[in-house]
Amino acid sequence: MFNKNTKIRLNDNSGAIFFKCIHSYNNVLNAGSVILGTITSARPNRKVKKSDLYPALILCSPRLHRRFSGFHLKAVKTNAVLLKKQEKLLLASRVKSFCFLEVRFLVLLVFRLYLLMYIN
Repeated sequence: MFNKNTKIRLNDNSGAIFFKCIHSYNNVLNAGSVILGTITSARPNRKVKKSDLYPALILCSPRLHRRFSGFHLKAVKTNAVLLKKQEKLLLASRVKSFCFLEVRFLVLLVFRLYLLMYIN
């Protein structure tokens, strides 16, 4: 479980390297959960700055993740990507590491719903 002040590595091209958890929206955090936190270290001249407040989506975690088929998945480290502040879409255009298949489908579903809302 993620407590306050947990440092998580970010694996996207937004410019942030490490992320400190401030608040979690769920009691049990698995892959696909959203947390709120600040950026502790960032690369210069990128989209985000140090100490900015952003939500993040957890891609994979060391906690066991159960699929519908009955398989259990477990990652070595916790990886996350940054989300935009209002729209809950990905801030970066690329993800550098792997993510569980269920998380990928969740991101695509949210993106398609967002497009349908603003096209119609």
